[in-house]
Amino acid sequence: MINKIILISSVRVLGNDFNRFNIQKFSNNIDFELWDLSFFTHKKKILNSKSNKDFKTNNILKQITNEKKFLDYLQKLDENTIIIDLFEIIFNRKYQKIIFKNKVKTMKFNLGPIPSVQRNTIQKLYEFMNNYNYYVKNILKKYLLNKYFAPNYYVCVSKFDIPSYVNSETIIIKTHSFDYDKIVNKQKPKINFKSQGKKLAIYLDEGVYGHPDISYNNLKNYCDEKIFFTEIHNFFNYLSNNNYEILIAGHPKINYSKKLKKLFKYKIIEYSTNDLIYKSDIVLTHMSTSINFAVIYKKKIIHLDSSSYNKRLRDHIISFSNCIGSTLINLKDSKYKYILNEINLKKYNDYLQRYITPFKDNNKKLWQIVVEKI
Repeated sequence: MINKIILISSVRVLGNDFNRFNIQKFSNNIDFELWDLSFFTHKKKILNSKSNKDFKTNNILKQITNEKKFLDYLQKLDENTIIIDLFEIIFNRKYQKIIFKNKVKTMKFNLGPIPSVQRNTIQKLYEFMNNYNYYVKNILKKYLLNKYFAPNYYVCVSKFDIPSYVNSETIIIKTHSFDYDKIVNKQKPKINFKSQGKKLAIYLDEGVYGHPDISYNNLKNYCDEKIFFTEIHNFFNYLSNNNYEILIAGHPKINYSKKLKKLFKYKIIEYSTNDLIYKSDIVLTHMSTSINFAVIYKKKIIHLDSSSYNKRLRDHIISFSNCIGSTLINLKDSKYKYILNEINLKKYNDYLQRYITPFKDNNKKLWQIVVEKI
C-alpha cells in the first residue's frame, strides 16, 4: 500500500514545479514531499538562479544541503514509498543500492514530449563536438556512475515516449501532458487586455540568450545575447508597425532581473502563459512546449529561427515547425518576406494526440489518473 510519494530534483525546485507535482490533493492517504538536491548537486550554478523562497509549500519542500543528509533520508524509505525521479538520480549506483535494499518503488515519466530531430552520422559528430562537455559528462554518468534499470512505473503521453530501459514488468500509465493539465476542468482564461484596435502577438520566452538548464547541462548558449536581442527587437518592431501589440510570456525558471527586463523593452507577464495564448491572435516561439496551448486553442503560430542560432536549436525549431505546419521565419533576414500560414487542422489534431493528450475526452487531472493506477 503506497503511503508516500517523493519527488527528487537535482535542480532548484520552483513554484511551477510545486504546482505541477502537488499530488497530495488527489489522495488523503498519501503523503507528498519535494526533495531539492540542488544545494549539493549544483551549488555554484543556483547562486544566480530564480529563488524559491516566495512560494508556499506547506512544509512539503525539503532542501537537502549535502549528500550525507540525502543518504540518511533515503535509508528511512520503505516499500510503501514511490520516488519520482525528475532526472537520473535513481540510476546512480550509490543511491540505487539503498533503493533496492529497502524495496522502494520508482517512477519515471515524460510528460512534455517534443518532436524528435533526426541526425545522420556527420550531424551527430558535429553535435558532439559542439557540446563536448555535455556529452562527455553524460557518457561518464551512463557508463561509470549510473546503472540503468526498469522503474516500477513509467508515466507518458504516448508509447513512442517510452525509453529502452523500461521492460515488461514496468507499469505504463498513459496520461496527458503537463500543459493540458492546466486546462482540465478550468473555466475559460480571464485576462484583461485592452487591444486598442491592435492584434495581440504573444512571444514565448525560452531563454535563447541564456536558460538555467543550459548552465545545468554544460551546454553552449544558443545565441549571443546582443545578437539575440537585436534580431528579436527588429522583428517585434516590424510587427508593432503592422498593428500588433507585443507581450512577452515569461518562462517560469528565468529570473527577470531589472537588466533583463530592460533588454526586452516590451512588457513581460509571468505565470499567465495559458491565459495570454488564449487571448492571442498569433503566438511567437522557437521550440517552447507551451505551443501546446496554441494547438489546443487553434492559434496561428510563427516559429522564429535565425542563422545566428546554433545548430542544436535550429534543428529543433525546424522540426517543430514541420510537425505543426507553422510559418517559419529566419530573423537574420530583416526583410521578413513571409506569408502567415493558415492553420493545418490535421497537423494540429495529430500533434494534439501525439504530444499533448491521448484522450479524446477527459476530465481528470494528470496526477488523479496516476494515483488511481498505483
